[in-house]
Amino acid sequence: MQRLLLFIIVSAVSALTGIAGSKEPADFMGIYNAYKELPSEQLAGIGRRCLNRNETDTAMAVFTMLANRGDGNLKPEERQYISEALNSLGIISFMRGNYADAYSKFYSSTEYIDSIHSPAYLNLAGIYWLYGDYARAYDALKTEIAKAMKGGNIIHAGIAVVNLANVFPARNLPEKREEIKEMLRTYLAKVAGTRCDSSKASEIRYQSLMARALLNSLDGQHGKAAEIYREAVSNVGDMLIPDRERFSVILLRGNEFRYMGMQDSALACYHQAENIAAGGKYRELSMEVYKEMSATYAALGNDELALEYK
Repeated sequence: MQRLLLFIIVSAVSALTGIAGSKEPADFMGIYNAYKELPSEQLAGIGRRCLNRNETDTAMAVFTMLANRGDGNLKPEERQYISEALNSLGIISFMRGNYADAYSKFYSSTEYIDSIHSPAYLNLAGIYWLYGDYARAYDALKTEIAKAMKGGNIIHAGIAVVNLANVFPARNLPEKREEIKEMLRTYLAKVAGTRCDSSKASEIRYQSLMARALLNSLDGQHGKAAEIYREAVSNVGDMLIPDRERFSVILLRGNEFRYMGMQDSALACYHQAENIAAGGKYRELSMEVYKEMSATYAALGNDELALEYK
């Protein structure tokens, strides 16, 4: 994303940052014939696994089949699967650069399910962010955090908090700094006072670490924030696409070093992030880390490398 690359575009089951491309051309007719009789629950599972393997053509075919089941009176569970399918199609469009279609799919997804359980509302905030409407993106995140915490959905609140961590250390909307800090404190207190399903413990811990890191960053405690981000890196394993989460956290850690004037440490983080992006063939993530590397080399007075990475 143009500073949207770090905005977490989320699936219905975890914090999914999206897919850059597809590993395979899909046999759409073959997929249709193979899966057309499957129940929605199984179709959704196949689609998720395809996204996880970066098989976006196949995922698009599967989720399109599922989304097309959205006519007529539907049971709540069917509406949930259709909402997930539309959200996932929006993710694919988003990462292919078709932002108008992504917005349309995310918006359609919200019409099938309550916002407390739908990541599409958060993804709409990502579209606002893409187009530079930071205030609207922030308002969307703020609203979702409040709704999720009121409804007891700590995971959904945590996803929005992770987005805040990715967005606001970039120093956008500085007038909201104190408000964000209070929101983070409220979220962390809510997590501390909530007994959660053990199967979600790792994800909640990761989200809480991101909240703590952002809170320290906004307080000017960049060394502490960098240390918490280091801890967060080791807690991304249960995310749907760990490499993309790892990339984001390492990049944020590098930024904290830059804020402290520790350019060499920042570059070490950026090179780690660069290798992750290259290994996963995430071109848009490579572009994001190159911007940070260019700025860092410029600060070091190395104009040649600053120009090379620009």
